Amino acid sequence: MHVPRLGAAYLVAALIGLTMGSSEIMQANAYTDTVTATCQSTKANPSFTFDKGTAPYGNLYAYYTGASYCGSTLLPTRHKVTMKAGSGDGSSNECASNHGWLPNGSYTARYEKNHQSSSAVVKGSVWNLGSHVCSSGSVTRTELFIHSQGGNGGSWQDSNYHSEGCIKINQTDRTYVKNLWDRPIYGASNTKLSVKS
Repeated sequence: MHVPRLGAAYLVAALIGLTMGSSEIMQANAYTDTVTATCQSTKANPSFTFDKGTAPYGNLYAYYTGASYCGSTLLPTRHKVTMKAGSGDGSSNECASNHGWLPNGSYTARYEKNHQSSSAVVKGSVWNLGSHVCSSGSVTRTELFIHSQGGNGGSWQDSNYHSEGCIKINQTDRTYVKNLWDRPIYGASNTKLSVKS
């Protein structure tokens, strides 16, 4: 079951998402928010999973707890947001600093509502991932984020999915996910990211 969204175009995108296989990459501007479980007895901390496809593209999944009525009782509901994402500039070598995509593994994803830095690209709402050692143990990748292209509401084109290793999502998808974290959703301060091939 998909969460209703405004406009026929959104409904079409949601229906397409129902038939998408796990290995298929989402299309730009086509995020889906799917209810995966209702009437739960407990809440769950939010998390991200970056599922690598063919470099530099993959899918970024955001999992969070919402709420819906079960009869007359408001209970936790599990959601999964699916987005197209990019990491690196096309190199699948996770030990190639500023070129390869994000190393596999687990990260803490610290949400920053309005990140400011000297970078013209890593600005606005981001999830700071810190640093991570690559698979060979020879290189530590630093200054890693989930972000979009510049500040909130900026322009976007498909080439913007390329990065120096960070996970990048388009402006529409970032706005949707940032609005969830701004509420804030349950457990937002304990968000984790899993990166896998």
